[in-house]
Amino acid sequence: MVFVRLLYDKDHNLRGYNLIGHAGLAEEGNDILCAALSAIAVNTGNAIEKLSQTEVQTIVNEEEPLVDVRTRGPVDEKAATLLKTMEMFCEDLEKDKRYEPYYSLTREEIEIS
Repeated sequence: MVFVRLLYDKDHNLRGYNLIGHAGLAEEGNDILCAALSAIAVNTGNAIEKLSQTEVQTIVNEEEPLVDVRTRGPVDEKAATLLKTMEMFCEDLEKDKRYEPYYSLTREEIEIS
């Protein structure tokens, strides 16, 4: 199962996310759920870094598998829009019962330093 956590600040603004695990929908290399989640997770982090003024930390570990993306400091409008897109994608997957045995979405409040 792939576990996705959306990370919010105390004001309920999305500040990051992480993905851990393998969905197990199909064999490694053929799992469309893992491929889709990995693509949007890594691309969102890269897009925030390249298209916005928001500082972002992205960690990718293919052995785990793990993707962790967290913003630092103020989040500008472009980064907020990109994060909202990631959130919408994850919520749409959560609604699709076909993926229920392979996908878990949680939301967590984190402290921002």
